[in-house]
Amino acid sequence: MKGARHKARELALQVLYEVDAVKHTAAESLQHILVRIEVTEETVQFAQELVDGVLQNKEQLDQSIKDFAPAWPLDQISLVDRNILRLAIFEILH
Repeated sequence: MKGARHKARELALQVLYEVDAVKHTAAESLQHILVRIEVTEETVQFAQELVDGVLQNKEQLDQSIKDFAPAWPLDQISLVDRNILRLAIFEILH
């Protein structure tokens, strides 16, 4: 069985992908996903913290990606990869 933090990261990635892909709000995306899955409140809270942190620091995170991967323009990185990078960099820095 996956740990709560692992599951929260998966949930956060799904929300960030949906926000990036179809421009829904994070709250709309989270609620849409939670209808289909069952997770603990602790998992939801951690996922929400990750999503909020990434979205609040998106400009800084994207600049870090640009600085360390100049050969890969941000808009040419797949949505999944871009959001995995944002999430990972956010967790490392914060």
